[in-house]
Amino acid sequence: MNTVPFTKMMRSKTAELPGQNVEWLQQVRNAALSALAEKGFPHKKHEDWKYTNIQPLLEQEFELTNSSCIGLMSEDIEHLFLNFDEDCRIVFVNGRFAPQLSVFNHDKSQFEIIGLAKVIATQPGLLQPYLTRYVDTDEHGFNALNTASINDGLYLHILKNVQIKEPIHVLYLTTAIDSLLVLPRNLILLDSHAQATVVEHYASLGNANMLVDAVSETILAPGAKLEHVKIQQESSRTSHIASHTILQQRDSQFSSSVISIGGKLVRSDTHARLVEQGGDCILNGLYIADESQHMDFHTFIEHAAPACTSRQDYRGVLDDNSRGVFNGRVYVHRDAQQSNAEQSNKTLLLSGKAEMDSKPQLEIFADDVKCCHGATVGKLDEDMLFYLRSRGLDQQTARNFLVKGFVGKVIQHIQNTSLRMRIEQWVNQHLHMAETKGGVLQ
Repeated sequence: MNTVPFTKMMRSKTAELPGQNVEWLQQVRNAALSALAEKGFPHKKHEDWKYTNIQPLLEQEFELTNSSCIGLMSEDIEHLFLNFDEDCRIVFVNGRFAPQLSVFNHDKSQFEIIGLAKVIATQPGLLQPYLTRYVDTDEHGFNALNTASINDGLYLHILKNVQIKEPIHVLYLTTAIDSLLVLPRNLILLDSHAQATVVEHYASLGNANMLVDAVSETILAPGAKLEHVKIQQESSRTSHIASHTILQQRDSQFSSSVISIGGKLVRSDTHARLVEQGGDCILNGLYIADESQHMDFHTFIEHAAPACTSRQDYRGVLDDNSRGVFNGRVYVHRDAQQSNAEQSNKTLLLSGKAEMDSKPQLEIFADDVKCCHGATVGKLDEDMLFYLRSRGLDQQTARNFLVKGFVGKVIQHIQNTSLRMRIEQWVNQHLHMAETKGGVLQ
């Protein structure tokens, strides 16, 4: 995927995108293409990418597709449902909205949920104040690539004071098409004092070699509250690179849980901006990797206003030749007095060949703050194993018990009870599959 030829290919593809007559959108796309052509994709000399080698990925060729999901039935994907009585599920297949697989049983006056492509085609004015306003396309080429080809993805707008109790399930499926490029673009808007739980769920039907490059933007108005859960359980040949930018206004609350148990190369960037007083941001993450999987997580929380709080807890389990990366950055601006920030990264290494690079960072320019951070990387506690063995458990059962207890600390942060139980079920299934093939927990 050499930058210049790829950029030329993208210019030809943009002629097929919706919104050709929307001047501001075309300007955004063209600016992103220019940024991609000028700066290209990141490499290991870039500080934020020095532990993640994407050169093998760039040497491959990936193509956008308009492939439909003809023949795909709900029964084919029911193993990925949060429950069998989902009342709000929006499904995308290979990056395109699939209405026949989607379900919406809510009062349409409460919130609007629709494919982004339709909004671009029919009401682009709804998007202009928000879309592309907060994601930095100059940060790296993958953001620019996604922005240059804005097409389909989630558009969710929850109106003032509306509280949606059941999770909104947004399912991104990829089928068995090799060399596929999928570029989801998501925009989530919560008006003042609105509340919701959104599950951003990526999964594969098949084991094709592909690249998923996803960009999400979330804007929370004063008093809004969002629980955002991202589940990444794609195939072992999928590369997944994602960026999520969150803007929080006064007294808003954002809680994120990222669960990564799939993929070949995974990179996840989360940038939260607390721009008004009283904002609260919680970022949690769980990564489980074996064989030669590579998982890289970057978080950046900006305290730009007084009296805001943030907490981070990222945990991982690495086995075989897998590698994990965590780079957590908290930046407290000069005027952000009375900020309170906590950051923690803990990783279990179950193999002598597994590797973890952890870099928690605090940058503080205010003097009335409470901030702390820490990181630990190590093996299972031998004293805990001995204690469990002394109570009659065999070696393998004792190890399983400790690992599940370790990862369960992150899952417990998920507030919705049924959602938490479903994710716990998927994680336990993943651990069991790894155990049976001689990987995790051996």
